[in-house]
This record gives sequence, structure tokens and C-alpha cells, in this order.
Amino acid sequence: MLRRVTVGLGLGLAAAGPLGGAELVTSKLEDRDLQRFGLPQPGTLRELSSPGGSDWVSGTSSRGVDGGSDQHQHQQRQLHCVVRGAGSPVVVIAGSSGQTVLHTSVLQERIARFTTCVAYDRAGLGLSPPAPPGTVLSVRQQVDDLRALLASKDLKGRFIGQDVDNLVLVGCGSGGQLARAFRATRPSQVSGLVLADAMVEGVREKHANLHPALRSQLQGLAANSDTMALLARFGVLRLISWLVAPAASTQPQFAHHSSADAAAAHMLSLRVGHRAAVAAEQHAAAASDAELDKMLRAVKKARGRSSSNNGGGVQQREEEEEEWDMALPLVTLSHGKRTMFDGLQKASNGKISTDVVEAMEDIWDAAQKFLCTESSCAAHVVLPGCGHDMVAEQPDAVAAAVRVVVEELQEGMAGERRRRHGNNIGKGAGNAAPCPLPARRAERFQEKARKEILVSCHSSGSSSSSSSSSSSSSSSSEAAATA
Repeated sequence: MLRRVTVGLGLGLAAAGPLGGAELVTSKLEDRDLQRFGLPQPGTLRELSSPGGSDWVSGTSSRGVDGGSDQHQHQQRQLHCVVRGAGSPVVVIAGSSGQTVLHTSVLQERIARFTTCVAYDRAGLGLSPPAPPGTVLSVRQQVDDLRALLASKDLKGRFIGQDVDNLVLVGCGSGGQLARAFRATRPSQVSGLVLADAMVEGVREKHANLHPALRSQLQGLAANSDTMALLARFGVLRLISWLVAPAASTQPQFAHHSSADAAAAHMLSLRVGHRAAVAAEQHAAAASDAELDKMLRAVKKARGRSSSNNGGGVQQREEEEEEWDMALPLVTLSHGKRTMFDGLQKASNGKISTDVVEAMEDIWDAAQKFLCTESSCAAHVVLPGCGHDMVAEQPDAVAAAVRVVVEELQEGMAGERRRRHGNNIGKGAGNAAPCPLPARRAERFQEKARKEILVSCHSSGSSSSSSSSSSSSSSSSEAAATA
């Protein structure tokens, strides 16, 4: 207890003294925290390498929304990455804004029970070093970084997984935009998607159009992130957390974490570099919307050319359609507890009515349903009683969604092997297992997804749902900001 008081007083004096002294004290305390928790673990920092050469940019290039690069300045960078489990397909978790590997560890642990699962900290978040100064951390840059990470090796020369061209991407909140952008730019590499209450381009603007006071609040989110980063820089955020925040293990977002993991995850969320990266991603939100919209328009245009290309021959059309798989297994999860935007309403001092908040929820729900139009084999499941942070509240349900997609892919690959085997032994394709009709396959996939996800949702324990309900109003404004 005396040690904690001493540290707290030291932080207070540092914050009240010269700014340089405050930064130095904060830096020393951050180093001490890492030593105390044994972070980062050996081999989890990976040097990014070009996944195919000259088109990879280290983050210091100026870009248009189409991803074109005006200049290249290759600079060795690192990202913090944890790989668990074994098997194929390889699952990659793209966390929401501010989420680190430790935040998503409960989900990764569950997925690793049935296949390889990769979790990583985007540039500057958690234990990943920051991107070079001036880097715009928009979705295009995030896609470049993920591509480079998947091509990287650890200290023993091992790649991420045995098959990084057969990926299932799990996009949580704003990480959903990264998952969809990666599919748009690398469609042949993505075999399945799980989108957990994912942010959809255009939703922010639709929300802002509902009320002038709401537009003002949403425009101030980036400024709020800057303030948090500044407070972290001079140790004030750490001091406030030490004085008033409850123990990490009692916070709803860590309901499924061990006490040690909860404390470590909370510690990472207070780091100077982490808060700066959160602010940088928030500032790049509009750019991310524009970039993703342009990527998807390009895909739609290319598919239109494919369907109308009568002169290219059947083989060419099939190759073009195979590049963008409309039958890709996709699950979208929506929160059933309509409290995501209550914090914005309370912060408006009565300017935003309940009707406006309900309209925000309706817009969000419609966007989740819209995501299902990006595949002919898609299921939309609403998690009853669950808030926006599904990884924290219902990790079993999210893992069940991933399992459904993985099993669908594994069954498809097994069926393909059986058909090829039947042809190779000269018995003809007629003796191979018939491929189900697309409509029947989609219907069966939807039924299985809803059943298994909802069973997992109900059986994951009432403790997390009850604890999350007590804090939903306090965290809802942050969820709206970082979704």
C-alpha cells in the first residue's frame, strides 16, 4: 500500500512540475510495468516484410484513397503478434479501436481450440511500436500492415501459419472495416468473414444528420481522443486511473479475463503510444470510410465487367468470379441491448432525445443487415442482451460464429477432395458427393449459425451480461466513438 501511495505522489509531483519531467517519469513507469508483467513475450514482435515486394509501403508514403503511392520510404517496422492453435484455415482477429491482443485474448483462446488463430496489435496500439511520424492510420494503411505481417517470420524463421492464403477474418467494431477492406483488395486470400457489430461506411454521417447537437458531439470525438493522449503523455491519465478506477479484474470488459491478464490489458490501455494510436485512428475515420467505399465500388465495377464480358469466354469469366467469392461464408453479429448510444444522449444535456437515440440504433441495425448482401452464404444473428463489446461480453458466441464458418470451409474442402479423388480413380464425377445447391447451402448455413451461436450466447453465463448492464451507460459513448 505504501508503495502505491509513493508512486501516486510521485506521479502527481511529476505532472505538476516541468512537462519534460512528467514525460520522463511516465516513460520510466511504463518500462517498469512491462517488466512486471513480462511483456512483450519473446518472439511476439515480428518484423514486417514485403509480401510480394515493391508495392508494400512502410507507412511514410502519401496516398490517394485508391491506394496509389506517391513515394516509397522503406523502413523496418514491427508489430506485436500472438499465434495460438494449429490447423487450417487461419483465423485473424481485427480488434476494434483501442483493443489490444490482451483484450481479445479470451476470444483467441477459444478459437485456438479448433484452428490456428492470430491476434495482433495495430501500429502503436498495445505493444506494437508506433508507425513513422505523419502516417495516416486509415484502413488502407492497416491493410498494408496486415499483409506484411502475414508474410513475416518469427525469430525461429516460422511464418504466421501453414496457410495464410486461406484466411477467416474476424472484424470487431471498426476492425470490421479492416476485414472487409482486406477482402476487397486480397479476395483470393480470404475464405470467410465474421463481423461482430462492425462499423459500416456512411453510418457516422447518417448519425450526424439526425441532430445538430449529435453532429457536434461526433465531430468532437477525435478531439477527445487527443485530450486522452495528452493526459497519458504527462502521467495524468495514469494518476486518475490509479485514484478513481476500480480494479481491472472487476471491470465488465474483463469479466472473462484472469486478474493478471485484466491488469496487464488495463495497463496497456494507459500507455502513451497506445492513446496516441487510438487518436490517430479516430482522426483517420473519415478517410477509412472513403477508402473502403472506393475499394468496394471498384470490386462492384469489376464484377459488373465480368458478368457482361461475353467476349472473354467462359473460362475467363469463371476466373474473374472466383477472385471475388460471393458464396464466401459470412456471419454478422449485432448487439441486442440497445444502449450503445445512451452515453451520447446523457452527454448532450437533454439536447438529444430518446427518439434520436432509437433512430441511431435503427441505422446501426440496418447497416449490420446490409453487410449480409456481400455474400450469398450469409447469416445475421442478433445476440440478445449483449452490448456492443461482444468480445468482452459474449466471447463464446463470437467463437461459435467463427467455428461455424471454419467448419463450413473444412466441409467444403473435404468435399472437393472427395470429388477430385473420385475423378482420379477413373470412376467419374458422377460417383462423387454432389455439391448442394447454393440456395440450400445458404439456408443450411444460416440455420446452423443461428442455432449454435444463440446456444453459446445463452450458455456463456449470466455474470458477464449482468455486469455489463451495470456499466452500459458509462461505456456506451466510448463504444460509439471507437466502433
